[in-house]
Amino acid sequence: MIDFEKAKEMIGCEKFVVVDGEVKEKISLDQTFPTNCRLELTTNEADISFIWDIKQSTKNTIRLSLHCMDEDSKLGLIRVDYNAGHINPETATDVLPECFKPHIAKKFADNEHHVHYHVPGYRQLAWALPIEDTQLKVKSVSVETLESDIIDAIYSFAETINLKTTILINPILL
Repeated sequence: MIDFEKAKEMIGCEKFVVVDGEVKEKISLDQTFPTNCRLELTTNEADISFIWDIKQSTKNTIRLSLHCMDEDSKLGLIRVDYNAGHINPETATDVLPECFKPHIAKKFADNEHHVHYHVPGYRQLAWALPIEDTQLKVKSVSVETLESDIIDAIYSFAETINLKTTILINPILL
């Protein structure tokens, strides 16, 4: 079983994008609408691989989700939700990390950006912290600056999960 500390360690390990079985130093992504991308990631440790999902809602264009999971177990490690609601669990177990305790039963409104983390003993990614309480650099995605915010959010998440492959994002051409 993976505990909270082990999940944080997995989030922080160096990762590289894999395309067709080949580790890439640099990749180029075309920004589309809606943004929807799945990247396979690997580490220097051959046994560990990850999936990074990037999803933008087709109905609510400012809703964006960035999610990293362990590929083998499909265990969610971290997910950032911009412009999406969420409710944290109402009860705390003895394994709940202290950082979540002020947020027991917290109801995140649709405009409250938040970051989900793996906490054992609960359903996947049941616990979230306000994005302001995290190290992520991009704290919001707004409609006025949507295209650049999405690009910046992707780069911020890449940094958070310690992605070493350089990502170049080609913005939408209007």
